[in-house]
Amino acid sequence: AMALLVQKGFKEDDFATLHPGGKLGKRLMRADTLMTVGAAAPVVRRSTPLPAVVQEITRKGLGMACVLDDSATLAGIIPDGDLRRHMSNPDFLSLTAGAVMTSTPRTISGSLLAVEALKILEDGKISSLIVVDDERLVLAPGEQLEMLSVRFRSLGCYPLSAAVPSQAQTVDAV
Repeated sequence: AMALLVQKGFKEDDFATLHPGGKLGKRLMRADTLMTVGAAAPVVRRSTPLPAVVQEITRKGLGMACVLDDSATLAGIIPDGDLRRHMSNPDFLSLTAGAVMTSTPRTISGSLLAVEALKILEDGKISSLIVVDDERLVLAPGEQLEMLSVRFRSLGCYPLSAAVPSQAQTVDAV
């Protein structure tokens, strides 16, 4: 049976997907299968006032909020513990997310095994990791990393161009 699986191109990832409840399937589960995405993810902007950050953290129930900059790039994280520590500041109600965020949050790739992510959480004594696609950009719901070979092509009018699939390795091969 194993030889047939190998011949058919069956990989460990396939096993984890098809048998997530089994012992091996759980060991092979990836972080991106466990992450909170879309409207359920607690996300605020740098300019969000702290009272609104508190509401977002409370509403989403994950004990933290991701802070994005104006280009929707991950700028930081606000764990609820950090937020509580800032509540003693007399200016708390006028502060923004950008003023109190941790600008170096722990991030991981979605392809990291869940058991490895758990080890990072335990070793770092932290409660949240942010799954990103290039160490800064938060993955969109359903988005996965994919390596493609492409070439760029002019659409006839600068600055318009498009990427088209290509296996060419040299300019001559294009």
